Amino acid sequence: MKYNSDIKMSIIVPVYNSENYITTCINSLLNQNLDNFEIILVDDGSTDNSRRICERYSEKNDEVILVTKENGGLCSARNLGIDTARGEYLLFIDNDDRLENGALEIIWKAITELKCDILRFNRKRVQIFEDGKEKEDIYGCIGVCSKGEKVVFSHDDFFANYRKVRTSGCFSGIWNGVFKRELFDNLRFDTSITAGGEDWLMNLDLYGKCKSVGFIPDVLYTYYRRMSHSVSTTFQDNRIFAIEKSANKEKILIEENNCSVDELLHSDIVYISQIIKIMMHPDSGLDTKDKVEILSKASKEPGLNLDNFDLRRARISFFEKIYLSLYKNKRYIFLIKISEAILKFRGNS
Repeated sequence: MKYNSDIKMSIIVPVYNSENYITTCINSLLNQNLDNFEIILVDDGSTDNSRRICERYSEKNDEVILVTKENGGLCSARNLGIDTARGEYLLFIDNDDRLENGALEIIWKAITELKCDILRFNRKRVQIFEDGKEKEDIYGCIGVCSKGEKVVFSHDDFFANYRKVRTSGCFSGIWNGVFKRELFDNLRFDTSITAGGEDWLMNLDLYGKCKSVGFIPDVLYTYYRRMSHSVSTTFQDNRIFAIEKSANKEKILIEENNCSVDELLHSDIVYISQIIKIMMHPDSGLDTKDKVEILSKASKEPGLNLDNFDLRRARISFFEKIYLSLYKNKRYIFLIKISEAILKFRGNS
């Protein structure tokens, strides 16, 4: 599909068996007050009423485009959405989430002012537990821009402020951002990733290609994490595979953009702790020996191999040095116990 300069934004919504949530999602998009945008619903072979719901919306609303495909997973659905999109910028939303009222107008004004390839904003996360209780938090551009402030980094500025962005909460998610369509030329989501982590890989590619990244503090997206069925809350070998791929890709990104080696060490802590968090899940079925083998295998990946690093000289905190020293020296059991204690203290959320 060719780019259409009259369409400002294409919103891509992969849809799969979401009959209980998709109406709220689509309504939040139709209620936006921006002119000239399109909503692309990609039905990924739904077996419930999701497709029929989407058909009704596309029949009644010119801005809603429905495309259908055989079930192939989230990445392939997003890729078809990218192929279909005609807008200058792309925004991705999951079929059980929603955009806040006025979000698109705020986004477009910021893009026009900052003239950025990527715009990041805050999002609200609502965790819904099996007992019906909810927990909310807001994250995204925290520490990068303050209330009422807009910030834009050139490509070089972005990597000069890498740690600030990396720890802000707006680094890896695909939802709390909009992206210039041309960034996706010859770039698509990795369909080998089937259980989460595809957004990490995509963002690393996008940061490598973009000329500028803007940040605004507005909370524009609400992400619902339903703990009873979320793929991100269950154990999956594929998720560890995605983490290893991301670590390898981030190592290349950091090196190509002349970032300090300390940034690689800091990112490795995040990746290692995520692997341990996945292994902690009660459905993992892993014993201590299994966990040690997984960490031992991960340590051989280029992005997670610390054999040639002198941690004593690294500009990271004392605790981080201890954490990575345990990992480097293969003290995996002790590392697992420390990580599990930290994650339980934080609520493992």
